[in-house]
Amino acid sequence: MNPAMNSPSTTHGPRLPLIGEPSEPETVAMFEEVKARTGRLLNLHRVMGYAPRLAKASMEMALQLRTGTLLPRPMIELMILRTAQTVGSDYEWQQHHPMALAIGMSEKQIDAIERWPDSDLFSEKERAALGLCDSVIAKQQLDDAAFQRLRQHFSPREIVEITVVVCEYLATAHFVRALGVPLEAARIQSAGIVETPKR
Repeated sequence: MNPAMNSPSTTHGPRLPLIGEPSEPETVAMFEEVKARTGRLLNLHRVMGYAPRLAKASMEMALQLRTGTLLPRPMIELMILRTAQTVGSDYEWQQHHPMALAIGMSEKQIDAIERWPDSDLFSEKERAALGLCDSVIAKQQLDDAAFQRLRQHFSPREIVEITVVVCEYLATAHFVRALGVPLEAARIQSAGIVETPKR
C-alpha cells in the first residue's frame, strides 16, 4: 500500500493548463511519439509538452533507464519507488507501483520499502542501493558508509546508474510539485481530459 504522502499534486490544480490538442508542430510530434511508445499521454506529458525538445530528452532518459542499464529493471523500479516515497511524490508512486508489480516485485515487498532497514525482504545488494537513495535524498550527498556498502555489491558503472536513477526521479518529483501536475486519477474535467490506463 502506498504510504500517506502529502504531495501538492493531490491538492492543487495544475499551474499551467494541461495541453489537450497541441497546435505547435514539435509538440504534436512529441505527443505522437509518446502515444506510439506507451499508448497514452500522461498529465506529465501534457505539461512538458510546452517544452517539447526538453520533453523528448527527458523521455529518452526514461527509456535508457529502463532498457540501457546494467542494473536489472526491478532494481531500477525499487529506486524509483523509494525516491517517490521519501520525497512524497504521489504522482511518481502512482505511475511506478504497477510497473514494479509488472516486472516481478511483490506487493509485500513494495509495502516493506518504507521500513526497509527492518525488513528481511531485501537482499544485501538491494539494501546497499536503498541506503544510497536515503543518503542522497536526506543529506544531499552520499556518505562514506553508504558508498562503501555500494562498492561491495556494485561496479562503478552500476553505482553511477543507481545515482542517476535517484537524482532523475528526484528532479521529476520537484517538477511535478512545482507545476502542480495532477494525478491521472484526478481526471481534470476542466481540461476535458479523461485518461484510461493502458492495460
